[in-house]
Amino acid sequence: MIDGQVFLGLSLSRQSKQGHLSSKTHQLSFDLNSLLDREYIYVASTSDDGWLAGGGEPMDSYKLASPDSAHIELLRIGTFKREWGGIPQKEILQIMDDMLIPQITVLPTSLQQNEKTQDLELHFEMTSTPNKKKELPTNWQLQFLQKQLANKLEHYPPSTNESSFYCTLARNVQFHSSKVSLYTRQKRIPFLSFPFLSFPFLSFPF
Repeated sequence: MIDGQVFLGLSLSRQSKQGHLSSKTHQLSFDLNSLLDREYIYVASTSDDGWLAGGGEPMDSYKLASPDSAHIELLRIGTFKREWGGIPQKEILQIMDDMLIPQITVLPTSLQQNEKTQDLELHFEMTSTPNKKKELPTNWQLQFLQKQLANKLEHYPPSTNESSFYCTLARNVQFHSSKVSLYTRQKRIPFLSFPFLSFPFLSFPF
């Protein structure tokens, strides 16, 4: 585990024949490879880390081979070392024992390129259902978990604002000419549903 990068979140990692052999499978509902451009038809380049999701960057890549690290970050702890301003893992687990953790069902709402960082991100915004006023908004579980964590760990601010949760697919993505809009339109955004018992909530650096 890398000090400075410890966070709490939802892991979306999954092994793939197209990715790194050391990738761990934390969900079976969706293969994020369907959102990647491994053939570089639309994408001209990424950072040296390559693809972070869909199994990660393969061993035979000319980029830095690394396991799948796809996740939705909720709260950044930084480190487990108290002397460095962090909180021990054991205490985090004790805090989580007192939390209300519902069945987690998430719905990707858009595929976007971050204007500041140029990262390619899969977003999970909270959206209400027009004809179903009594139902909770889509992706409400993310905000529900984040607020509980923020209340119990008040010295650690939430990683994102309550309406913007996302998973980074690749960093510093450059597209061929103006193909970014074509790419985000053509890539299908399916439904992700994870039973709580098989979906790890506590995530650490890979």
